[in-house]
Amino acid sequence: MNQMTPITEPISQTRPPVHGELTQRAARRSELGYVHQRLVEAIDGIEDFNDAFRDFERARLSRAYLADLYSIDPNHICVCFAGDTMTGFLISGPEQGNLW
Repeated sequence: MNQMTPITEPISQTRPPVHGELTQRAARRSELGYVHQRLVEAIDGIEDFNDAFRDFERARLSRAYLADLYSIDPNHICVCFAGDTMTGFLISGPEQGNLW
């Protein structure tokens, strides 16, 4: 599966450019853990968030929450690819629309 790289600097500086067709699809249940880990890394990397808000976001967007969204509709968690490389994700909810 995909290697996880901690987000410590802009992606363009940590990874070579990815070439290939840009696609997206609903996440598979087996990918939810990876999406959650990358989500937490993104939350932790936003300098404008204070520690209390980071804690709030991590608690609100838990693995259980992602699993519940997936159970409602797998399309609430969309994964994006460039070729065979997962390059991003989108999380939406039935009440609020796009979340991340």
